Amino acid sequence: MRALDRLNAFDQRLFDRLTRQERRVADLTLRRLSNSANRSLLWLAIAAVLALTGGSSQRRAALRGVVAIALTSTLVNLPLKYLARRDRPPTRRSDRPLPISMPGSFSFPSGHSASAFAFVTGVAMEEPRMLLPILPLAAWWVGLAPVPEVQRPPTNQLVLVVNPHAGHGFKLAKARTAMTATGLNVMAEIAVDDLPRLPELLERTDSQPPIVVAAGGDGTVGAVAHALIGTPAVLGILPLGTSNDFARSIRIPMRVERAVRLLSRGRVSSVDAGKLTRDGEAPRHFVHAAAAGLNVEFARFATRADLRARLGRLTYAVAAALALRERPVLRCRLEHEGGTESLDLVHLSVINAPIFGGFLGLKLPNAAPDDRMLDVMIVEHLPMRRLLRSALYPALGVHRSIRGFRLLRVPGLTVLSGEPIDVTLDGEIAGRIPGRFEVVPSGLRVITPASFEDDHR
Repeated sequence: MRALDRLNAFDQRLFDRLTRQERRVADLTLRRLSNSANRSLLWLAIAAVLALTGGSSQRRAALRGVVAIALTSTLVNLPLKYLARRDRPPTRRSDRPLPISMPGSFSFPSGHSASAFAFVTGVAMEEPRMLLPILPLAAWWVGLAPVPEVQRPPTNQLVLVVNPHAGHGFKLAKARTAMTATGLNVMAEIAVDDLPRLPELLERTDSQPPIVVAAGGDGTVGAVAHALIGTPAVLGILPLGTSNDFARSIRIPMRVERAVRLLSRGRVSSVDAGKLTRDGEAPRHFVHAAAAGLNVEFARFATRADLRARLGRLTYAVAAALALRERPVLRCRLEHEGGTESLDLVHLSVINAPIFGGFLGLKLPNAAPDDRMLDVMIVEHLPMRRLLRSALYPALGVHRSIRGFRLLRVPGLTVLSGEPIDVTLDGEIAGRIPGRFEVVPSGLRVITPASFEDDHR
C-alpha cells in the first residue's frame, strides 16, 4: 500500500506540474488528436482502409480488430469502470479552472486505451506485419485522456439554498460532508425564503459567480431557477425532496453522494424553462410544471401543518384523495396554435420536463426538457371512474384514449377565465391565471451528467 501511495503522490505532482500553466497550442493539438479516437473512429477508419485496399488477410485483420473493439469496449465501459470506480483528478486547481477538460466517467480502466490495444491485438493476430506501424499509435493513447468539447462547472464555490421546513436534515448533513470531501466550498447557505439575497451573493466574487445549489425538491429547485433565469449563474441540484421530478428529467443521480460529485464533474447544459405571464405582474418561471385544478387542491391539503403532524408519510395519499373529492370545475378558454376552445376542466398541467410520479419515473412520450415545447395535459370534468382511469392508464403504461383526457404539444398557451384561478409552479401555489404560458428556450444553465446533451439533442 505504501508503494501505491507513493505512486499516487508522484502522479499528483506530475499532474499539478502539467496543469500549472496553459499551453494553448499543445492543449488544442492533443484535444483534437484525442477526439479523433472518440467512439473508436480512428480505429474504424484504419480498419476500413485495410478492408478496401488489402487482400483477404487484411480484410480478416480488419474484421478481427473491429470485433475486438466491440467486445472490449462493452466490457470496460459497462462493468469494469463501475467495479473499479477510480475518480479522475479534480476539474480545477485551487486558484482557477484547469486549462483542460475532464470526462465525466470513471478514469479506470481507460476505454480509449483498451479499445486501442484490442484493435492492435486483433489486427496483429491476422496480419503480424501491421503491428509495427499501428502499435506506437495505440501506445500514444495511454498518455491521452479523451477531452470532449463540453463546458465543465466553472468553479468550486457554492451558494447552498435549503428549505428549512423540509424533513431532509439527515440527507443534507450527508451532502455537506460529501461536498467537503469533494473539494467544494460552501461560501454561503441561505433559506429558500431568503432568495432576495441571492443577487448580492452572486456579485461578491470578481471572477466566476458561484454555483447556486438547490438542496430540496421540485419546489426549491423551481424557486432557485426562477431567481437564476436571465443571469450567467449556473444551477446545481441536490435532489432531497419527495418527487424530484425535474432532477429525474435531467438524469441527476438520486443518491446524495453521486449528486454532489456531479457538481464538480458534470457538464453545464442549457435546458428550457416555462414562463407564466399575467397582465400587470412580473413573469413567473417554472422548470417542471405549472398546474391548475386538482394539483392546486392537492398542494393546499399536502402543505397543511395539521395534516402533516397527524398523518406523517400518509399525508400525500390523503391529500390526493381529498383533492379528488373536491375537484372544482375550471371554466376557461384555451388559445394555442391549434385553435381556440372553451372547456370545463378539473385539471390543467403545462409541463416543461417530462418525468413525473417521483420514484415511479413515469414519462410523457416524445418529450424532453430541451425540446423547445410545452406539453399540456387537459382533463375535462369527468365522472370519477373515468377520472381515475385517466390517472391510472399512464401509470400502468396503457396507451388508450379516454374521452375528456388529452395531451397537446405547443410552444405557448393562453388561458382565459372569468375569475382568477390559482396555479402551482413546480408544486408551490405561486401564480394565477388568466395568463400566458410560454417556453423559454435554453433559459436555464444547469449541471447535468456528461451524457445528458447527447441523449436529448
